[in-house]
Amino acid sequence: MRPVATLALAYMLVTLPAAAEVTTVNISHHPGIGYVTGPVMSHEKLVEKQAEKLGLGRVAATYRISGGATQSMELVISGSVDFALAGLTPVIIAWAKTKGEILGVAGANTADLVLVTNQDRIKSIKDFTPSDRIAVPAIKTSMQAVALSMLAERELGDPKKLDPITVAVQHPEAVAAILSRRSEITAHFASPPFFAQELKEKGVHQITSLEEIIGSPASIAVAIARVKFRRNNPKVFQAVFNAIAEANDFITQNPRRAAEIYVTTAKSKVPVEEIERQISKENVYTLTPTGVMKFADFMHRTGLIAQRPGSWKEVFFDTVHHFPGN
Repeated sequence: MRPVATLALAYMLVTLPAAAEVTTVNISHHPGIGYVTGPVMSHEKLVEKQAEKLGLGRVAATYRISGGATQSMELVISGSVDFALAGLTPVIIAWAKTKGEILGVAGANTADLVLVTNQDRIKSIKDFTPSDRIAVPAIKTSMQAVALSMLAERELGDPKKLDPITVAVQHPEAVAAILSRRSEITAHFASPPFFAQELKEKGVHQITSLEEIIGSPASIAVAIARVKFRRNNPKVFQAVFNAIAEANDFITQNPRRAAEIYVTTAKSKVPVEEIERQISKENVYTLTPTGVMKFADFMHRTGLIAQRPGSWKEVFFDTVHHFPGN
C-alpha cells in the first residue's frame, strides 16, 4: 500500500495547479516629472495591458504618492506596496539593509537635481549660516541629502557639516517656502519641475547641481521591489517591468501628452508647455541605471550603508543587467 500511496501523492503534487499570482499590484511614486512614469502607467493602464499580453487575465494596479526616500523604503520593506518609483539612494540603502532582498527593477529617469536659494548672499555652500535651512525630501537618505554630504566633504572637509541645517520638506511645500520668503527655509535641493519653477522667480538663483557635484548624470528615479514578490509572482513582475518600459517609450515619443497627464494628475500650476519642454530637453526616460556606484562608494565610506556592492548589478534585478549601467 505504501508504494501506491506514494505514487498517488506524487501524482497529486504534479497535477496541482501552480499557485495563483496576485491580481492587484500596489505602486508608489514620488511627486515631480522625474517620476511621471508612474502617472503615465496609471493613466494609460499599462500594467493591465501588459498583464493581458502575458495571459494573466485581469490585473489591477493601484498608485499612491510617497513622501520621500525613507517612506518609499518603508513601504516596500513592509510590503505595503509592491513597487516604488523612488530615488537611487533608497534602493542602495534598501539593498544593504535587507541583504539583497530588495533590488532595483529598472531605471526610470536620468535628470539633474538643482540646489537653489532665495538669498543673494549665498553663492556656495560655504556661505550657509546656522540660521539657514536647506530643504531636502528626506534627511540623510534622499539623493539630495547624500549629494549635499558629498559636497560638504569636498568643500567643507566634513560630510556631516550641513546636517544641522538640513530639513525634510516635500518639494511642493519647499517651493512655496522659497517663493514666499516667509520661512526659515533659504535653500531647496529640488527635482524637476520644481527647480525651474523657483528659478523663474526674481532673486532666486542656482548654487550647484547634482551633475556638478558627482561629475556625471545619474538616475534620479528607479523602480524597486522585493525579491520575494518576483519569486511568487514572476509574470506579474514581468508585466510591471514591461509597463515601465512602455511608459518610458510613451513619454519619450509623446512628451506633450505626458506633460498633460502630469499637469492633470499632479494638479500642477506649471504650464503644460513648460512641462513638455522639461520632459523633452532635460529628462531622459531610460531603463539604464546610472550613478549607482558613485553613490554606493560614498555611502559605504561614510557609514550610511554597511555593505558595499561589488557592482551596480548586485543592486538590480537581472532584468537590466544587459544595459550599460554604472
